[in-house]
Amino acid sequence: MESHANSLERGREIPLHLRKQDSNTGKMIFTLAEQIAQLSNRITLYPGDVILTGTPAGVGAGRSEFLKPGDVVKLWIEKIGSLTNTMV
Repeated sequence: MESHANSLERGREIPLHLRKQDSNTGKMIFTLAEQIAQLSNRITLYPGDVILTGTPAGVGAGRSEFLKPGDVVKLWIEKIGSLTNTMV
């Protein structure tokens, strides 16, 4: 079975599913590999580290819509898992 780490090396797009956004990593300005390379040049990355990259499209400023206390943000990446955070 192939891991997503291996697919990143080949540049395959990983679908990102968000309630207000539905996009994929291929629409980001910088590839995930480029982002990880830049970050790892500055800090040591460890297994389990979470890298927050932002989203490929659909920022709230264009809709005057911003996160507020109590909002729940849940994202998931196919075959990897999900992450849920409640804003404070």
